[in-house]
Amino acid sequence: MGALSFLDNAVYFLIFYINRRGEFKCKATLLLESGIRIHLTEFEWPKNMMPSSFAMKCRKHLRTRRLVGVRQLGVDRIVDLQFGSEQAAYHLILELYDRGNVVLTDHEYLILNILRFRTDGADDVRFAVRERYPVESAKAAVPLPTLDSWKQQPWRDGETALKTRQLREGEN
Repeated sequence: MGALSFLDNAVYFLIFYINRRGEFKCKATLLLESGIRIHLTEFEWPKNMMPSSFAMKCRKHLRTRRLVGVRQLGVDRIVDLQFGSEQAAYHLILELYDRGNVVLTDHEYLILNILRFRTDGADDVRFAVRERYPVESAKAAVPLPTLDSWKQQPWRDGETALKTRQLREGEN
């Protein structure tokens, strides 16, 4: 990764310099907007002269790392960008819901830096530095039913549907 810049408290840019066999090929800019979007852009955004403390901490850990993986956590609107591998890995996690959040973690998902500190009352999870990011609590994908299992549902049986309708009519 080349650099991390920010436009405001919610919009960050990751600038990648793509090399091939030691030769510079191109520059790619990834825009991260907390809670809203993530995409590549060619637009030259203005940069703030003084980086935020969040941007400085992320630069410190990510500047020399290579982006090795991008994945979605479960079916949630959470994107995990992995820089480096094994024990030297860092994760930049972007939450794309509500006000969103940007979280920097180490290889064990221990939070090193966070844009917005918060506590999730429903799951009793605290999002703060030195806490573990709850990767395992991401909503798992639910497999779609097969055609055969769908056909075997009791409500698909004409006799069951008729009995249900008769019961409803009898109740009125």
